[in-house]
Amino acid sequence: EGVRYPCDQCDYFATQPGSLKIHKERKHEGVRHPCSLCDLKATSASYLKMHMESIHQGVRYPCDKCDYKATTTGHLKRHKKSKHEEVSARGYRVSGLMKKMNAKICQDQSFQ
Repeated sequence: EGVRYPCDQCDYFATQPGSLKIHKERKHEGVRHPCSLCDLKATSASYLKMHMESIHQGVRYPCDKCDYKATTTGHLKRHKKSKHEEVSARGYRVSGLMKKMNAKICQDQSFQ
């Protein structure tokens, strides 16, 4: 199963020393990464970067199948999987009518 690194302040176990260090900083030491443009105090540098891009810089990730524009690559991936894949999120085959309905929903809900 591998080496596990226990937190000495709670029940958390990490699989790598660096993960334990990050856990302690975020959960027990209150380390935050403040946004210079608003009051957000992010728990990680990567979340602060994503926040800056999507909120303050207006970065959008467009869907290549409809007019939807996501604020993160993760949201775009989830959108494409739920709206454009042949198999629904529950594992059922999606009919042609359902695909057309999803496309219409995407158009109606896209960010301009």
